[in-house]
Amino acid sequence: MANEIGSCGYICTIPILFEKFIPSYTTLVHYNATHNIPVAYLRATHGDQAFGRNELAKTFIGDWLLMLDTDMSFPADTFEVMVKLATDNNIEILSGLYCKKEPPYSPVAFKHKDGEFFPIDPILMSELPTLVSVEAAGGGCLLIHRNVFDRIKNELNEEPFTTSSPYPEDLSFFKRVLKLGIQ
Repeated sequence: MANEIGSCGYICTIPILFEKFIPSYTTLVHYNATHNIPVAYLRATHGDQAFGRNELAKTFIGDWLLMLDTDMSFPADTFEVMVKLATDNNIEILSGLYCKKEPPYSPVAFKHKDGEFFPIDPILMSELPTLVSVEAAGGGCLLIHRNVFDRIKNELNEEPFTTSSPYPEDLSFFKRVLKLGIQ
C-alpha cells in the first residue's frame, strides 16, 4: 500500500445518511480502480466528528487525505480532480463547495475577519471561478496534504481537529491552519 497517492476516508455519524452516501462512494471506488488511481480507503472507527477526523489524519496513507461526510454525494472522479487541482495550483488544502441542507442554504465556506468566521455570500456562488480563496470550509469534502498535518503536530503540538470553543472540529482545524499561515 506504499504506492497510494492518498486516502479517501469517511466518518459514519448518522447511519441512515450512510445509505445515501454508498452509491457515490461506490462509484468513486470503481472510478479510481478502473482508472488505475492508487487510493487507500478508510473508515473512522468512531462516529464523533473530531475523534474520527483526527483518527483519519493519523492513519491515512500517501500524500493526500480526502475526507467525505456520509451526508454527501459527489462525482466519481472527485479524488482525481481535487488532487490534480491542488497539485497543479500548489494548494495544500482544498474543499469541494457545498451548501447547508437547511435555510438559508448558505455555502459551507468562510472568510475570517476580526477573529471570527463569516459564511461567503451565497449570491456569489453562481459567479464563482473554479478556485476561490477562503479561510475556512466545512469538513464534508476536504482534501488535505500530509504537510499540513505534520506542521500542526510539529509546530503547534496539537491534533488537527480537536474542537476549540466556540467552533466545531472543522473550523477549529482552520483556526490552526490560519495560525500557521497556511493558505
